[in-house]
Parts: sequence; structure tokens; C-alpha cells
Amino acid sequence: AIARDGYDPLRGRLGRDRERLPWVGFLRAHGYVYLDAPGDKDPLYPKMEGQSLSADYDLASDAEVPPELGTKLSEISMFRWKMLERYDDAQRGILELDPQL
Repeated sequence: AIARDGYDPLRGRLGRDRERLPWVGFLRAHGYVYLDAPGDKDPLYPKMEGQSLSADYDLASDAEVPPELGTKLSEISMFRWKMLERYDDAQRGILELDPQL
């Protein structure tokens, strides 16, 4: 996922190593998307209040984190996303499938 502000964990923190990304099976088993507020630091606040999609995981402890994603819940924070909605062509969140590196 790439945020509207350009945050990109795959290229920015994982050195383009796709093996360190969550697998689809992990996302299906533990991921969920919910409606949230964008936060007052977002340029579209309060326009997107109650309209922002956010993604998180239902893991409850460090022991549940897959080894390839780290050893602690805090290490998968880069895979928790806010503001995935597409608002318009200039301000949007992006989910990449099969990214071209």
C-alpha cells in the first residue's frame, strides 16, 4: 500500500524485497478493513470524516506474528494502513497488486 503522502513500505523500508510482505493467506486470515476518521493532520480532514477506509490485523500478541514479518506486533505497524479510499485523481490511497519493481 502506498499512502497519499507517498509512504511506501515496500520500497522505502523493505528494500523492494517482496518476500517480506504479508502473504495473501495472512491477509485473508488476519486482515480487516474498517471505516475510520482520517485524522486532523490529513489534508482532507474534516471532509473525509467517517469516510476513510483503514486496514489493520486481528493479531493479539507478538507470538502470532509470522517470522517473515518480524517478531513483534510493533514490527508489522508498517502494514497497518489508514486512508485507503480513493477520493479523487489528486488525493487518493493506492493498493498495489503485483507491484512492478
